[in-house]
Amino acid sequence: MLGATATPTGANVAITPTSSASVTFDAVTAGGETCIETITSFQYSNPIGYRFGQSHNMIDITTSALYSGNATVCMGYDQSRLRGSETLLRLFHWNGTAWNDITNDLDTAGNVICGFTNSLSPFAIGEEVATAIDLKSFSGSVENGKVTLVWETFSEIDNAGFQIMRSDYPTRLPSDIDKYLNAKGSLKHIPEWQLRSIDKIAAG
Repeated sequence: MLGATATPTGANVAITPTSSASVTFDAVTAGGETCIETITSFQYSNPIGYRFGQSHNMIDITTSALYSGNATVCMGYDQSRLRGSETLLRLFHWNGTAWNDITNDLDTAGNVICGFTNSLSPFAIGEEVATAIDLKSFSGSVENGKVTLVWETFSEIDNAGFQIMRSDYPTRLPSDIDKYLNAKGSLKHIPEWQLRSIDKIAAG
């Protein structure tokens, strides 16, 4: 647990149990105690296009105090442990069924990210994935000695396209086929891809 702190009544009540996480309530109407706990066993899937790469960047905030309005949650991060650009970081809040991006401020000099929320539960810092493809289905069929591949994606982010590879035998490394498909999908478009007659089936 990062810390448990007494939460008094009042406006703009800031709770900072540690330097790595804080919460500020617009208005606390009945005092209590606010706890911030590190999540070490994460059971939620990543948001599309993002990943949660550091365990200490996942926290759960609870409070016995009563409050109205919003709360501002801030989390610190270790820039040296990031795998991508820190300018692409986002702060996510678990609403019970899905992740919401609540980011409203990113301080890259102080390595702190903040967001607005009207409820408390798990929060996590997400790193944008440079290329994200969420595959829905993939199938292949053979007709007249030729192969047809069909696949569909739920979403594609920053995807340049697909390079098809094949191997004649399971124990051999695959090689490129002279077939390249430029991307046509985006986060809001669900494409279906089809590549016909990619090659004759090897004899054997």
